[in-house]
Amino acid sequence: MATMPDDEPKPKNPTQQFWVGAWFDLLGQREKYKKLDFVPNDAEPEKVKAFYDGLRDTVGAVREMREVIDNFRKGLNDVDSKDVFQYKTPEHQEFSRRVRTTHVRRTAMSDGMFLACPLKSEDGNVPLRGVYDIVMTCLMMVPAQLRRGYPIRGGLDMGGGTEIDGEFFGAALVKAYELESKYAQYPRIVVGKDFVGLLQTALQSQPRDVIGQFERGTAAKLMGLIVKDSDGQFMLDYLGPAATEMFGGDGVRPMLPEIRAFVVRERDKFKGKDAKLFGRYVKLLQYLDMPTVGASPASEPVSSAPLQRDRRPNRRERRAEARAASKSRR
Repeated sequence: MATMPDDEPKPKNPTQQFWVGAWFDLLGQREKYKKLDFVPNDAEPEKVKAFYDGLRDTVGAVREMREVIDNFRKGLNDVDSKDVFQYKTPEHQEFSRRVRTTHVRRTAMSDGMFLACPLKSEDGNVPLRGVYDIVMTCLMMVPAQLRRGYPIRGGLDMGGGTEIDGEFFGAALVKAYELESKYAQYPRIVVGKDFVGLLQTALQSQPRDVIGQFERGTAAKLMGLIVKDSDGQFMLDYLGPAATEMFGGDGVRPMLPEIRAFVVRERDKFKGKDAKLFGRYVKLLQYLDMPTVGASPASEPVSSAPLQRDRRPNRRERRAEARAASKSRR
């Protein structure tokens, strides 16, 4: 059995439990930091200017991303000004109190950020309200950062974890990071199967009180945000009807002209120079050009399994369909 050294401070009652974690990364920062691999000298004003320009494009971009996240989450959780949580019956007053606290942990790591919330209630809060906080933040950040010209990608999943002296350790972080670094590829939030399973379990529950009804309803809303992309990965669909309904109004549709213009510029910039990055922005354009962008919310009940949003088949898929049709006629 492993023991800690005598001079190592002992953690206070570490508890392993399940968490929902989301990791996202600000893309393109590595190469930008490499260009700042020098110490500016006042005798070289051009290098001084290049240093401060680069600093704005790296550290400045990271700090602005954090500010956008914090401001969005503050507005999302500012329930004092919302009548929806003001109830008269004792049961609903208790419900209002419990959903006011999300207990989401926020950890910034250079150009990345990790959000996590425990799935075990703390101080009587409703854990799925924290999950809602994290998912909505992820859903908003991708289009918001594309609009600003600083794209992100991320991963979202459920896993075990331990919090020791304010630090998080565990599989929830590792799984979210691996989804971002290995599977996301282009700017999107990839969702792990364990998180999908968590929502499916909540949907199959039989609510016995207002808290149970809230959790089941929240799970249904979050499930509606998940689609299966053409590569088989689950992802958050910020352009779909469920997201538009949850954002309100036209959703992120007003951002689309600016987002698409940025993506086209990035695609053209990498064309013939970097096949990997060129292909990633081609994939992102395919997503932006899906025919159901801005469609009305579906009238059917939400399924317990994620649905794939209809999209136009790409050239390779059309060729495969044509070959299959040709063989079937022989």
